[in-house]
Amino acid sequence: MPFNTALSGLRAASTELEITGNNIANSATTGFKESRAEFADIYAASFVSGGNGVGSGVVVQQVSQQFGQGTISFTDNALDLAINGGGFFVLEDDGAPAYTRAGIFSIDKDGFIVNNAGMRLQGLLADEDGTISGEATDLLLNTGDIAPRPTTRVNETFNLDAGAEILERRTSTITTQGAGVQIAQLGVGNGYTAGTVDYQGVTQNIPSADNLSAVQIAGEFTSLQGLNATAETRVLLTAPTFPVNANELLINGSTYSGADINELATNINLASGLSATVVGGNIEVLASTGADLVFDVGASVGSGRQITVQGLDDQSNPIGPTVTIDESVPGQQQATVGGLIKIVTDDPDALDNPATSNVFNTLTPIANVAANSFDPDNPNSYNSVTSFTIFDTEGISHNVVQYFYRIENRDGEPEGTLWNTVVQIDGRNVGQLDNTGNPAEAVFELRFNADGSFDAAGSADIVIDNWIPRDANGNPNGALGPQSPAVLPIPEPATSSNFLIDVTSATAFGGAFSVSSLNQNGFAKGSLTGVEVAETGSIFARYSNGETQSLGQLQLASFPNIGGLTPIGDSVWGDSIVSGQPIIGLPGAGQFGAIQAGALEDSNVDLTEQLVNLILAQRNFQANAKTIETADSVTQTIINLR
Repeated sequence: MPFNTALSGLRAASTELEITGNNIANSATTGFKESRAEFADIYAASFVSGGNGVGSGVVVQQVSQQFGQGTISFTDNALDLAINGGGFFVLEDDGAPAYTRAGIFSIDKDGFIVNNAGMRLQGLLADEDGTISGEATDLLLNTGDIAPRPTTRVNETFNLDAGAEILERRTSTITTQGAGVQIAQLGVGNGYTAGTVDYQGVTQNIPSADNLSAVQIAGEFTSLQGLNATAETRVLLTAPTFPVNANELLINGSTYSGADINELATNINLASGLSATVVGGNIEVLASTGADLVFDVGASVGSGRQITVQGLDDQSNPIGPTVTIDESVPGQQQATVGGLIKIVTDDPDALDNPATSNVFNTLTPIANVAANSFDPDNPNSYNSVTSFTIFDTEGISHNVVQYFYRIENRDGEPEGTLWNTVVQIDGRNVGQLDNTGNPAEAVFELRFNADGSFDAAGSADIVIDNWIPRDANGNPNGALGPQSPAVLPIPEPATSSNFLIDVTSATAFGGAFSVSSLNQNGFAKGSLTGVEVAETGSIFARYSNGETQSLGQLQLASFPNIGGLTPIGDSVWGDSIVSGQPIIGLPGAGQFGAIQAGALEDSNVDLTEQLVNLILAQRNFQANAKTIETADSVTQTIINLR
């Protein structure tokens, strides 16, 4: 019947008009994919029929979507995402998976990344270290502040000038002391005896008199070419009570007294060659010449005056026995203290076997003593300097200054250059405590091979393990203090203020000092300032302290037959039996496209084409309507034959 054939045409044309109209309506919809009507003819043919049958009209066999790439337009929103290539964003819709090309995302009140319909974007989350792992889940962004991280490692690459001036030449210092405090009569028993010493292969005779003073022996050494010797005598005096009256304290035969301990020290200071300092209720006496010091409590019997005498080394540490001289005990009224001798030579090997020399009871070599002194306030005492910032456990910044000065190679050492580096933090030393209880200089030796490469085996690890973070007034600021000795590698998260400066990439080539790279792993507290998404789908948070932190990585989905996806509205599709199971992967890998952040994929509808389709659909509709009109006229003619 021509009527049925024409009606099928009208229905098909009407469906095409609906599809075209829907395409036109969504020409500005982000991520929209145009559809088209696919028609098929209808034949009423049986299994046994033959010949050419007359068709019964047309049917819309399928409405198929065209998943061609839409134009990418850029926006100002970092969470607007476009896929440049294949794949779909994976969403979670009330527990069911959904897929879209519309990358209009934002952060909801709970920190989840969602589209405008509230569906959550799926991906992999990162742990605290930024490592991405685990199963796919809702992508959650931490919008809070990032906690501070203390510096535990500094990686530094620099070049030291191999042709730089040697600022520190090596010497050998030998320090010795006499037998210490002796209970003896005046001028007897200071501990130094006659003997010999071998110097530059020649045995040198010391005058044969026993009990020479330190200053006398130092003078004998100084007469030897290439040697320099100095002497000093330090003694700590303690008493049950100070002050002392006249004739109750004699030093080298001179009487000293005072109404109080400070006055007594002042009177001692007036003597030529002597100085006195009050230390914790006691008196420290120094003879800078190294002369013997003979102490006497006087000859009067009955006062009961007692004074304890203790020899000190050059750092005011006690040496030798402690002796109490007592005016009431015959034979124990005097004590003699021998001085301390320091011998310095530019030729460390010239003084042979000093420990077996006959001159001294005790002889202790101290190597690696500089002929000059490093002074951070004197630019002439170092070759190069650099600085950088570190952070303590509270996220407070501190300034590290690192000085470098070249030192002389020792005899027998390999070729190359030898350097010292000194580290100060906030202008303060951070080495181990010295004898005064204060941090000494943090000095580390750096050795470079003849080809300028770093000699890790011959160099010291630059580990700062005695740093107490302090405020601007020099008081501890409450951050974690040191853990000494340091454990390498430095634990993370940090359990102390210890940190390592890694300079294994340093070189010593000819040319100016330069720092090519310097980074450290600490930072202050930071507030979230933005979110960035990389082409690979990795999501990073950017903070006000300049740090970035990996938060996760979104995933994409593909299908064996994307034409089989079921549209469910909101520019979202669901999978079906026809589409096949989703294939999940990462952006930029294999068949999956790259992510373009701050951009959206426009609808792939071509308006010009759709307007032409409207004309064609209208023409088809009119033509099928004309078929009905013609069939009606024919039918009416047949009826009128009666």
